[in-house]
Amino acid sequence: MRPPTVPVPAPEIVTGVLSRDALGVSGRALDAQGMPVSRATVILHTPPCDNCIDHVLPSTLSLPDGVFFVDSAGISLKKLELFIEGPVPKGFWSPLGGPPFDRLSYLPSFKGIRLPRRKARVDLGDVLVKVLYSKVIVDLPKVLGKEYTPSRKAVKVLNFTLRDAHGKIIYDGHLPELAFDPTFSSVNLALPKGAWRVEFSFDNHKVQLQRSVLSIDIKDLGCRKVSLVDGRLSEEACN
Repeated sequence: MRPPTVPVPAPEIVTGVLSRDALGVSGRALDAQGMPVSRATVILHTPPCDNCIDHVLPSTLSLPDGVFFVDSAGISLKKLELFIEGPVPKGFWSPLGGPPFDRLSYLPSFKGIRLPRRKARVDLGDVLVKVLYSKVIVDLPKVLGKEYTPSRKAVKVLNFTLRDAHGKIIYDGHLPELAFDPTFSSVNLALPKGAWRVEFSFDNHKVQLQRSVLSIDIKDLGCRKVSLVDGRLSEEACN
Protein backbone atom coordinates (compact mmCIF):
# COMPACT_ATOMS: atom_id res chain seq x y z
CA MET A 1 0.00 0.00 0.00
CA ARG A 2 1.16 3.50 -0.77
CA PRO A 3 1.90 5.59 2.35
CA PRO A 4 -0.81 8.16 3.08
CA THR A 5 -0.27 11.64 1.75
CA VAL A 6 -0.58 14.46 4.25
CA PRO A 7 -2.86 17.24 2.94
CA VAL A 8 -0.64 20.31 2.92
CA PRO A 9 -2.01 23.75 2.04
CA ALA A 10 -0.18 25.98 -0.39
CA PRO A 11 2.40 28.13 1.39
CA GLU A 12 1.11 31.55 2.37
CA ILE A 13 2.81 34.79 3.31
CA VAL A 14 2.81 35.07 7.09
CA THR A 15 2.39 38.54 8.58
CA GLY A 16 3.82 37.66 11.98
CA VAL A 17 0.53 38.30 13.80
CA LEU A 18 -0.33 35.17 15.79
CA SER A 19 -3.79 34.08 16.81
CA ARG A 20 -4.45 33.35 20.44
CA ASP A 21 -2.88 30.08 21.67
CA ALA A 22 -0.90 29.72 18.43
CA LEU A 23 2.81 28.98 18.38
CA GLY A 24 5.03 30.84 15.93
CA VAL A 25 8.16 29.01 14.80
CA SER A 26 11.05 30.58 12.91
CA GLY A 27 14.50 29.48 11.86
CA ARG A 28 16.93 29.20 8.97
CA ALA A 29 17.29 26.06 6.85
CA LEU A 30 20.91 25.10 6.15
CA ASP A 31 22.66 22.16 4.50
CA ALA A 32 25.64 20.27 5.94
CA GLN A 33 28.05 22.86 4.45
CA GLY A 34 26.23 25.72 6.18
CA MET A 35 24.65 27.00 2.96
CA PRO A 36 21.01 28.17 3.00
CA VAL A 37 18.42 25.81 1.58
CA SER A 38 15.85 27.70 -0.48
CA ARG A 39 12.29 26.39 -0.91
CA ALA A 40 12.65 23.78 1.81
CA THR A 41 9.24 22.54 2.93
CA VAL A 42 8.54 23.27 6.61
CA ILE A 43 5.54 21.56 8.23
CA LEU A 44 4.09 21.64 11.72
CA HIS A 45 2.69 18.23 12.61
CA THR A 46 0.38 17.09 15.38
CA PRO A 47 -1.48 13.76 15.64
CA PRO A 48 -4.93 13.70 13.97
CA CYS A 49 -7.78 14.80 16.21
CA ASP A 50 -10.80 12.61 16.96
CA ASN A 51 -13.66 12.86 14.45
CA CYS A 52 -11.62 15.10 12.13
CA ILE A 53 -12.54 14.97 8.44
CA ASP A 54 -9.28 16.45 7.15
CA HIS A 55 -5.91 16.58 8.86
CA VAL A 56 -4.60 19.83 7.39
CA LEU A 57 -1.19 20.93 8.65
CA PRO A 58 0.37 24.42 8.57
CA SER A 59 3.28 24.65 6.15
CA THR A 60 5.54 27.11 4.41
CA LEU A 61 8.60 27.26 2.14
CA SER A 62 11.93 28.70 3.18
CA LEU A 63 13.09 31.92 1.53
CA PRO A 64 16.22 32.15 -0.67
CA ASP A 65 18.32 32.87 2.44
CA GLY A 66 16.87 29.79 4.16
CA VAL A 67 14.72 31.78 6.62
CA PHE A 68 11.24 30.42 7.41
CA PHE A 69 8.31 31.31 9.64
CA VAL A 70 5.22 29.19 10.28
CA ASP A 71 2.56 29.26 12.98
CA SER A 72 0.32 26.60 14.48
CA ALA A 73 -2.99 28.42 14.08
CA GLY A 74 -5.85 25.96 13.67
CA ILE A 75 -4.16 22.85 15.08
CA SER A 76 -3.53 21.40 18.52
CA LEU A 77 -0.23 22.07 20.29
CA LYS A 78 -0.24 18.54 21.71
CA LYS A 79 2.84 16.59 20.59
CA LEU A 80 3.67 19.35 18.12
CA GLU A 81 6.69 18.68 15.90
CA LEU A 82 8.40 20.51 13.07
CA PHE A 83 9.53 18.64 9.96
CA ILE A 84 11.71 20.07 7.23
CA GLU A 85 12.82 18.61 3.91
CA GLY A 86 14.73 20.00 0.96
CA PRO A 87 13.00 20.66 -2.35
CA VAL A 88 12.37 17.80 -4.75
CA PRO A 89 14.32 18.55 -7.96
CA LYS A 90 12.18 19.71 -10.87
CA GLY A 91 11.19 16.82 -13.12
CA PHE A 92 11.71 14.23 -10.36
CA TRP A 93 9.36 12.47 -7.95
CA SER A 94 9.88 11.40 -4.34
CA PRO A 95 8.24 8.15 -3.15
CA LEU A 96 8.76 9.06 0.52
CA GLY A 97 5.37 10.74 0.85
CA GLY A 98 6.69 13.89 2.54
CA PRO A 99 6.63 14.87 6.21
CA PRO A 100 5.96 13.48 8.77
CA PHE A 101 7.66 10.45 7.15
CA ASP A 102 5.71 7.96 9.29
CA ARG A 103 7.41 4.89 7.85
CA LEU A 104 10.88 6.35 8.28
CA SER A 105 10.48 8.00 11.68
CA TYR A 106 12.72 5.37 13.33
CA LEU A 107 15.70 6.85 11.44
CA PRO A 108 17.34 9.97 12.98
CA SER A 109 17.33 11.89 9.69
CA PHE A 110 13.55 11.66 9.46
CA LYS A 111 12.62 12.55 13.03
CA GLY A 112 10.80 15.79 13.73
CA ILE A 113 11.85 18.55 16.13
CA ARG A 114 9.65 18.49 19.24
CA LEU A 115 8.30 21.95 20.07
CA PRO A 116 7.23 23.40 23.46
CA ARG A 117 3.56 24.08 24.21
CA ARG A 118 3.82 27.11 26.46
CA LYS A 119 5.71 29.65 24.36
CA ALA A 120 4.15 32.04 21.90
CA ARG A 121 7.24 32.12 19.70
CA VAL A 122 10.17 29.77 19.17
CA ASP A 123 13.27 30.73 17.20
CA LEU A 124 15.14 27.56 16.29
CA GLY A 125 18.07 29.44 14.80
CA ASP A 126 20.03 27.45 12.21
CA VAL A 127 18.29 24.16 11.38
CA LEU A 128 20.16 21.41 9.54
CA VAL A 129 18.04 20.01 6.68
CA LYS A 130 18.78 16.30 6.91
CA VAL A 131 16.41 15.24 4.12
CA LEU A 132 17.94 16.48 0.87
CA TYR A 133 17.30 14.76 -2.44
CA SER A 134 19.61 13.22 -5.01
CA LYS A 135 18.51 12.62 -8.60
CA VAL A 136 18.22 8.97 -9.64
CA ILE A 137 17.27 8.20 -13.25
CA VAL A 138 16.31 4.54 -13.79
CA ASP A 139 16.76 3.41 -17.41
CA LEU A 140 13.70 1.18 -17.74
CA PRO A 141 14.52 -0.67 -21.00
CA LYS A 142 17.95 -1.63 -19.60
CA VAL A 143 16.45 -2.69 -16.28
CA LEU A 144 13.28 -4.47 -17.42
CA GLY A 145 14.64 -5.86 -20.69
CA LYS A 146 12.56 -6.95 -23.66
CA GLU A 147 9.43 -7.35 -21.53
CA TYR A 148 9.09 -3.57 -21.43
CA THR A 149 8.15 -1.35 -24.35
CA PRO A 150 7.99 2.31 -23.27
CA SER A 151 4.42 3.59 -23.44
CA ARG A 152 1.69 5.06 -21.26
CA LYS A 153 -0.13 1.73 -21.42
CA ALA A 154 2.91 -0.21 -20.22
CA VAL A 155 3.50 1.92 -17.12
CA LYS A 156 -0.10 1.41 -15.98
CA VAL A 157 0.72 -2.23 -15.14
CA LEU A 158 4.20 -1.52 -13.79
CA ASN A 159 4.45 -1.84 -10.02
CA PHE A 160 7.14 -0.08 -7.99
CA THR A 161 8.42 -0.97 -4.53
CA LEU A 162 10.94 0.99 -2.48
CA ARG A 163 12.63 -0.60 0.55
CA ASP A 164 15.08 0.86 3.01
CA ALA A 165 18.39 -0.73 4.02
CA HIS A 166 16.56 -3.05 6.43
CA GLY A 167 14.11 -4.30 3.80
CA LYS A 168 11.20 -2.32 5.20
CA ILE A 169 8.70 -1.26 2.53
CA ILE A 170 8.50 2.51 2.17
CA TYR A 171 6.35 2.62 -0.97
CA ASP A 172 4.49 -0.09 -2.85
CA GLY A 173 2.18 0.65 -5.75
CA HIS A 174 1.94 2.19 -9.18
CA LEU A 175 4.04 5.16 -10.14
CA PRO A 176 2.38 8.50 -10.92
CA GLU A 177 2.86 9.70 -14.49
CA LEU A 178 4.98 12.62 -13.28
CA ALA A 179 7.64 10.09 -12.16
CA PHE A 180 8.40 9.21 -15.79
CA ASP A 181 10.18 11.11 -18.52
CA PRO A 182 7.98 12.17 -21.48
CA THR A 183 8.83 9.00 -23.45
CA PHE A 184 8.26 6.62 -20.48
CA SER A 185 11.80 5.33 -20.95
CA SER A 186 12.97 6.27 -17.49
CA VAL A 187 11.74 6.76 -13.94
CA ASN A 188 13.09 9.94 -12.39
CA LEU A 189 13.32 9.42 -8.64
CA ALA A 190 14.29 11.86 -5.90
CA LEU A 191 15.92 9.92 -3.05
CA PRO A 192 17.90 11.12 -0.01
CA LYS A 193 21.26 9.75 1.08
CA GLY A 194 21.23 6.16 2.22
CA ALA A 195 20.93 2.58 0.98
CA TRP A 196 17.72 1.87 -0.95
CA ARG A 197 16.34 -1.14 -2.80
CA VAL A 198 14.23 -0.36 -5.85
CA GLU A 199 12.03 -3.15 -7.22
CA PHE A 200 9.88 -3.36 -10.34
CA SER A 201 7.22 -5.94 -11.23
CA PHE A 202 4.23 -6.22 -13.55
CA ASP A 203 0.63 -6.58 -12.43
CA ASN A 204 0.24 -9.13 -15.22
CA HIS A 205 1.55 -12.29 -13.53
CA LYS A 206 1.96 -13.98 -16.92
CA VAL A 207 4.94 -11.72 -17.52
CA GLN A 208 8.08 -13.12 -15.92
CA LEU A 209 10.31 -10.21 -14.92
CA GLN A 210 13.80 -11.43 -14.03
CA ARG A 211 15.84 -8.23 -13.73
CA SER A 212 13.79 -6.19 -11.30
CA VAL A 213 15.89 -5.30 -8.25
CA LEU A 214 18.34 -2.40 -7.92
CA SER A 215 20.34 -1.79 -4.75
CA ILE A 216 21.35 1.87 -4.74
CA ASP A 217 23.69 3.39 -2.17
CA ILE A 218 23.48 7.19 -2.29
CA LYS A 219 26.40 8.98 -0.65
CA ASP A 220 26.17 12.37 -2.36
CA LEU A 221 23.50 14.68 -3.74
CA GLY A 222 24.48 14.55 -7.39
CA CYS A 223 22.64 12.95 -10.30
CA ARG A 224 23.11 9.34 -11.34
CA LYS A 225 21.60 7.24 -14.14
CA VAL A 226 21.25 3.59 -13.19
CA SER A 227 20.74 0.47 -15.29
CA LEU A 228 21.60 -3.21 -15.33
CA VAL A 229 24.45 -4.55 -17.45
CA ASP A 230 24.78 -8.35 -17.45
CA GLY A 231 22.66 -8.42 -14.32
CA ARG A 232 24.86 -5.97 -12.43
CA LEU A 233 24.09 -2.43 -11.38
CA SER A 234 25.68 0.22 -13.57
CA GLU A 235 25.81 3.91 -12.65
CA GLU A 236 26.87 6.95 -14.61
CA ALA A 237 26.80 10.64 -13.76
CA CYS A 238 24.11 12.88 -15.23
CA ASN A 239 23.04 16.51 -14.98
